Amino acid sequence: MGGVVSISEPNLDNPGTWDLSLDASGVLHIAELSLSVKPQNARSGLIAVGPIVPFVPLGRGNELRKEKPFQIVVQFETSDERYTFAPKDTVLLHAGAEYRPVESAGPFTRASAPRELQRASRGHDWVCNDTWTSKLSLPSQYLDDVPIPSSRSCFVLEFPVLTPSPDQPFQIELRGLKKEGRQVDLPKINFRPGTTGAYSILGSAQSSSRLYADARKSRARA
Repeated sequence: MGGVVSISEPNLDNPGTWDLSLDASGVLHIAELSLSVKPQNARSGLIAVGPIVPFVPLGRGNELRKEKPFQIVVQFETSDERYTFAPKDTVLLHAGAEYRPVESAGPFTRASAPRELQRASRGHDWVCNDTWTSKLSLPSQYLDDVPIPSSRSCFVLEFPVLTPSPDQPFQIELRGLKKEGRQVDLPKINFRPGTTGAYSILGSAQSSSRLYADARKSRARA
């Protein structure tokens, strides 16, 4: 028996036209700064793990923020103190409509390694501890040009729309990144149904990469 997590995965259209690309982890690198966007729309469930059919889903799973406002976590890592971020200028494009954040919080700077569910999100291989318990009490329109700490940091943004499932495509535009007051142009980040992370819940835990490796071996033998 195992646990399975589905979550939206970032992609870029025509990355060569921007001279930018997402690395294998889903992190965007811009000169002295790297960033990643992690949507909070995970769907968790149970699977049976077998030798012939490696993953058999048990039920439709549980969407953790279903019927709640959609949140994303924007993570930055830099040693350059000249960058700022205006959360209010972030744009969500979803189902033919455009949304701006209505609330946000950050920057949070207490970073740690992600746990099982958090590891399902592509992006930086660390998380900010306080983002999971933060209360978004500051209206986003007041958060303009916030200095990005010269370390690891996170912002939580909330949009006035219900959380989309991992099966629904959407786009994020980060228009509020600046360096020395000048806007840094970034491509739209497309989010599509992502790969599924899995882990064992019987005996010792296994990482998703280990389970997928076992699955490929099983298919080859079949």
